[in-house]
Amino acid sequence: MSKVIGYILCLAGLLVIASGVGPINSQLTFLKDVPSNYLMIGGLAALILGIVLISAGNQRTSAEVPIYHGKNVVGYRRH
Repeated sequence: MSKVIGYILCLAGLLVIASGVGPINSQLTFLKDVPSNYLMIGGLAALILGIVLISAGNQRTSAEVPIYHGKNVVGYRRH
C-alpha cells in the first residue's frame, strides 16, 4: 500500500513542480497569488517523500533463517 501512496505523491509532486513554471502558472488562476518558490519547495518535498515510500516498499525479508548452535551455524530454516 505504501508503494501506491508513493507513486501518487510522486505524481502530485511533479504536477506541483510543473504548475510552478511560468507559462503553466499563468494559466492557472487559483495559483497566481502563490510564489513559484513555494510551489517548487512543496513539489520537491512531495516528490522526495514519494520516492522514499516507493523504495521502502521494495524491502524483502530473507527466505532462509540461520539456525545457530552456540556460535556455529548448523543449518537454515525456511521462513
